[in-house]
Amino acid sequence: MTISVLDAITSRVSINRFQPDRPLEDQTIAELVRQATKAPSAYNMQNWRFIAVRTQEGKEKLKDAAFAQQKIADASVAFIVCGSLAAYRPLPAILMPSVEAK
Repeated sequence: MTISVLDAITSRVSINRFQPDRPLEDQTIAELVRQATKAPSAYNMQNWRFIAVRTQEGKEKLKDAAFAQQKIADASVAFIVCGSLAAYRPLPAILMPSVEAK
C-alpha cells in the first residue's frame, strides 16, 4: 500500500517501513514541520521546537534513546519534538485582553 506523506499525517497512519536510500530535501523537511505546527495547542501557544535528525550517526544515537526502534535508523529523517515546560509563564499576559473585554 502506497500512501502520501500528507495523507499519512492527516489520517494518523503509523509508518514502519522506509526507503533509507531516498533522503528528503530541505524544502520537504520544512514543509513537514510546517504541517506539524498546524496541530492545535493549548491557548494557541505552539510551545514546541522541532529537530530534524538526518545523519546516520545522529539517528543511531536517537535509536538508542528510543528503545532501539530500528525505524529510527531506517527513516530518511527522524524528528525530535521538544516542548517548553515554561510556556505557561506568559499566559496571564496572553489572556489579559479576554479578561479586560469581559
